[in-house]
Amino acid sequence: MKNFFTTNQIAVGGIATALVAVATMLLQIPIPATLGYINLGDTMIFVVAILFSPVTAMISGGIGSALADVLLGYTQWALFTLIIKGLEGLICGLIIVKFRKIFIDGRLVKTMSLVAMISGGLVMIVGYFFGGWILFGTWQSSIVSVPQYLIQAVASVVLGYVVVFILKLIKMKEYFK
Repeated sequence: MKNFFTTNQIAVGGIATALVAVATMLLQIPIPATLGYINLGDTMIFVVAILFSPVTAMISGGIGSALADVLLGYTQWALFTLIIKGLEGLICGLIIVKFRKIFIDGRLVKTMSLVAMISGGLVMIVGYFFGGWILFGTWQSSIVSVPQYLIQAVASVVLGYVVVFILKLIKMKEYFK
């Protein structure tokens, strides 16, 4: 079994957590109906999931995003965010790990990266729908947020794909081994 808690993994996890928090806080588009906001944190979660590991993506995605919620004053969402973004990173990372072992052809790996990010985005949309339902008490009040989260997911998938492509071109991951 791979040891996820080496010094290198802890350092990468800390940096990834900070990057997720900063990406989340960098651009915020408030959604008054949900008392939340659209952000770019998912982009960084996808990048971490694809380039590193599901565990690193889960921890950095959950903690980094929840930390951003607390720092930005969206504390009502912090616990939901911790769980949702953690699951988003974990699911995306697990899909990548599973299909990286099956497919050798680069085009198929790129396609599976896209499938993994879309799956992570769906986890986020569904998670925040149910989080809003719990927070506001009715599914009708939560359904209003779905289009905004869909926009966030699509933008994050596109940006995540571009960032991963660029980082792989310059072989950035090799610096973290």
